[in-house]
Amino acid sequence: MTTSLRKIHAIFNLKTTLLLTNTNVMVAPGLAIGMVVIMRLLFSHKLSPNFNTGFLMGFGLLFNIVMGGIMMTSGPLAEEKEKHTLRVLMTSSVTGLDYFIGSLCPPFLILMFTNLLIIPLAGAHFQQVPLGSYLVITAITTVTSLLLGSLVGLWSHNQTQASLLSLPLILIFTMAPSFQLLNSTLKHVVRYLYAGTVTQLADGIAANNFQWHGFDILVLGLWLGLSLVAVLLAYRKNGLDA
Repeated sequence: MTTSLRKIHAIFNLKTTLLLTNTNVMVAPGLAIGMVVIMRLLFSHKLSPNFNTGFLMGFGLLFNIVMGGIMMTSGPLAEEKEKHTLRVLMTSSVTGLDYFIGSLCPPFLILMFTNLLIIPLAGAHFQQVPLGSYLVITAITTVTSLLLGSLVGLWSHNQTQASLLSLPLILIFTMAPSFQLLNSTLKHVVRYLYAGTVTQLADGIAANNFQWHGFDILVLGLWLGLSLVAVLLAYRKNGLDA
């Protein structure tokens, strides 16, 4: 597949406008910010500063990256398939690669901006954050969520079906890392989830001892690679307007 920067730019501008005016999908980053602020006001005086910061940052990042990433790609893609607007794009010499690049960039930038905003909202200081590691981990996990959302959108015929298929993924990848402290078995399982690296990042930043581990790199790489392969296979089987 070949790409056209002009077409990608046009899709990028269109998707940015549609996303910013779509309250159904923009609720995810807004909810992440709102929950962090509310929970910080309610619990900041009841828990230790390190635990409070780590929990709030991890909670906010999970909601933003997982819920936001999956919702921002699955819903709009399913909506366009339902309304058959993709058929118009495909007949105007726009390739699937053009569409995916132009469609994934706007939500990626929105979610990454929110990821940075969560740092001070959770009570952390930018000086204590290993910014390079933070950006790399949140970027990889955000792209993984966007790909998983695209996978859901490719397999869905309408928005209702996309919502139903997205819900289990969102619940698993947000709830399991958030409640891993309650169960040792769950904590072990979370290590194999890409979302688990997000909570490890947040806890490490809060305790000022975050370090990269080879296992974390392997988990991130596997989830990113498998998600990409799954999207490519679904695209080859179903196309964009199946």
